[in-house]
Amino acid sequence: MLYKEYLPHPRLRKYIECYWKFVIAPSAHNSSNEPLSHVFPPDGSCTLLFLNMASFHHKGVVFVGPTTIIKEIPLFANSITAGVRLKPGCSPWLNKVDVGTIINNAIQYQPYDINEWQQDFLQQLSLDFDEPQVLDKILLKIEAENKFEPDDRVLKAVDFIIAGNGQVTLPEIAAASCVSPRQLQRLFTTQTGISIKQFCQLRRLRKAIIDLHVQHRTYPEMVTDRGFADQAHYYKSFKKVAGYDIRKFIGYIGQIEHIMV
Repeated sequence: MLYKEYLPHPRLRKYIECYWKFVIAPSAHNSSNEPLSHVFPPDGSCTLLFLNMASFHHKGVVFVGPTTIIKEIPLFANSITAGVRLKPGCSPWLNKVDVGTIINNAIQYQPYDINEWQQDFLQQLSLDFDEPQVLDKILLKIEAENKFEPDDRVLKAVDFIIAGNGQVTLPEIAAASCVSPRQLQRLFTTQTGISIKQFCQLRRLRKAIIDLHVQHRTYPEMVTDRGFADQAHYYKSFKKVAGYDIRKFIGYIGQIEHIMV
């Protein structure tokens, strides 16, 4: 199994954190008819997701709301899932749904909901897809035609939190956003569906996971850099934030090859 991220065109990074793909090769599971229970960590973001299950000749589009807990979803061998991970506060650019109504949930597009550019991309989405420029070309055109502008104050807060891996304080975030802490908290929750505290916790957890399971750093190195007291404190925080058994998570994530931006 392979998980790979790609940076979007510089002009699109205002709205998009990254593109990504997750591939399960035909030989990755005993039978193409038996699903694999895929586990992914929460990121607090919305994602426009494209799915190609080659064995079933099925393709589809899903808009995934902000995730705040680890979830398990069934995926099949001989499949690829590709996503456009939007920055919090930028989901109206690609879907006007109120993000607060789809937290830890998703909207399955019906065939009549899938627009022309999404159909075109699905036709190009094969297991060996490795050309993010295809999405760049499509989304740059949408960016030129769609005049959506995210709230600059919320966007500054999001970028500051991401840059600091969630290890930042509310006064620091508010200062970077040029708005009072109370007003920023209200704006942030309204436009992203989650609180500043939640997003900070999720980004800190995400970086800890990358430290351990992608960059293969030691627990002492990780807990020192991420501000945990010790390994037990990290385990407790993982369970509290992600709501999932860390032993099951470690057992699964070790099976995946990761290529991160």
